[in-house]
Amino acid sequence: MFYRVDLLREYGYVRPPKTWEDLETMARRIQAGERAKGNDDIWGFVWQGAPSEALTCNALEWQVSEGGGTILDEQGRVTVTNPHTIRAWDRAARWVGSISPPGVIAYKEWDAFNMWQAGKAAFMRNWASAYTAARTPNSPTKDRFDTAPLPRGEAGIAATIGGNGYGVSRHSLHPEQAAMLVRFLCSRDEQLRRSRSVALPSTIAQVYNDAEVMAINPYYSRVLEVFSTGKASRPSTAARKMYPDVSRAYFETVNEVLSCRKNASQAAADLQNELTRILKTDATGADAALERKPAAASP
Repeated sequence: MFYRVDLLREYGYVRPPKTWEDLETMARRIQAGERAKGNDDIWGFVWQGAPSEALTCNALEWQVSEGGGTILDEQGRVTVTNPHTIRAWDRAARWVGSISPPGVIAYKEWDAFNMWQAGKAAFMRNWASAYTAARTPNSPTKDRFDTAPLPRGEAGIAATIGGNGYGVSRHSLHPEQAAMLVRFLCSRDEQLRRSRSVALPSTIAQVYNDAEVMAINPYYSRVLEVFSTGKASRPSTAARKMYPDVSRAYFETVNEVLSCRKNASQAAADLQNELTRILKTDATGADAALERKPAAASP
């Protein structure tokens, strides 16, 4: 969670929101106060609501924090029809047009970041890459923000795990040299060197013990807190090769709720049936992606 330190201070807040209810209250008050001063295009909270993998990450955080599970359990059973998930979706739908812009249902990561960077939002959910971008020397927000763990729900904090990885193409003409490069880039010394400037979080725990690194990247302490208390994983292991279809069905359904095209209860029931069908089709060895492809229109 990114937040504007200056705006929180101006409105009497000494800490970022601890719960989703805190976030709603603070975002609404700051938004109203700024608009009363003539800042008509500011919003309380921006995030990623477009039908994309980013929405899968956001919505998973909402529902896991409320105790709604991770779409599929460890045995691959669909678990979306529960009151915790429905409550989390309903709450997010209320944000649209109130503390979040109506267009947030089409936002991806950099859409939200551009609003934030332009000073048009008090809070933002985004990845660590947004932190490095917001701290560049010419950034208008570089000295006016900080980060915190995402707000907690009834079950606690949930932050979806993401990241980037190196790999060697099977088509590489020089696989041994490529593997050597990957090994070098992943080494402790190289990650330590990169982390001595504003950087993405390291994968090596010892790097976080370096005082210079932590002084330059103070948000690393929040990264450690999330990893120790609130990480949530997408159900790619449980879904196996069908994960792209599972995620697509999920984010399209959540976007329907955010767009008020379906209520959360009906959407969850429909998604339960759809995911069950997708996974059952996978178990028979059929190609679910082909079965879901709409028929071509008649000439």
